[in-house]
Amino acid sequence: MAVVTAAVAGWLLFGGPDVWSSAEAAAAQSAPAMEPTPAIRAEGRVSTYPGDQVHLGTELGGTITRLHVREGETVKKGDILVEFDDTTLRAALGEAKAGVHAHNARAGFHVKETQRLKTLSDSGAVPPRELDRAKSERNATFAETAVALSTVKRIEADLAKTVLRAPIDGTIIACSVEQGETLPPMAQLLTIANLDRLRIVAEVDEFDAARVELGSEATITAEGLDTSWDAKVEEVPGALVPKGLKPRDPARPVDTRVLLVKLGLLQPTPLKLGQRVEVRIHLPPTHASEGR
Repeated sequence: MAVVTAAVAGWLLFGGPDVWSSAEAAAAQSAPAMEPTPAIRAEGRVSTYPGDQVHLGTELGGTITRLHVREGETVKKGDILVEFDDTTLRAALGEAKAGVHAHNARAGFHVKETQRLKTLSDSGAVPPRELDRAKSERNATFAETAVALSTVKRIEADLAKTVLRAPIDGTIIACSVEQGETLPPMAQLLTIANLDRLRIVAEVDEFDAARVELGSEATITAEGLDTSWDAKVEEVPGALVPKGLKPRDPARPVDTRVLLVKLGLLQPTPLKLGQRVEVRIHLPPTHASEGR
């Protein structure tokens, strides 16, 4: 009995742990490995929301007399950005206003003349044709006055265009002009973007397009940065478009069509406008099983 007890004790001390370790290892090997959450992978770029990026140009052209901003500066809606030389327009406005005064004076004369001839015509002192002629001249003067007023309004509108103001709050992300430069009509001047509110435009492969759902959660990563950011699908368009981003992997086709899925970022990020990112759109269980 003592021998048996000693043998059992020896097994517990020396053999037991090895036997249990082997069993645990076998169980660990047979247990299913933890799989990452199924997701759609896509490439994308950092973009602005609609209306949050504006390209500004000059409709009339002219010489820049004052450039109030530089690239990288922040501006508020209504801030003056650029002023153009308005000397010629102000002179033209003065002439147009003088013309209005002259036409008003003539119109006043013809109104009184028409009233005088009407009184005489009613009494038979002048023939009716004299009254008709006076009315015609009066109406012509009214028309000339209206044209002169329109000219004043047009020049005033052109004068307003010589001062370029910020249409939105934002940052000057591009400035292609210098003070003193003379520009042709429709020249590009500045670009303003709201960098406080950015989103991601992901190019989802056409074969994954049907699995993308509004409100799906996503993870954003960028090359060279060790962290990731949360995002949510905000817009799923109804049509495919040609692929715009060139794949980093040369083996991937470039002639495929993609779905431009828009995702909102859920926290501040150091990402820059136009920066290329990697997107993982997490699938709900139903779609995850369909993709297997």
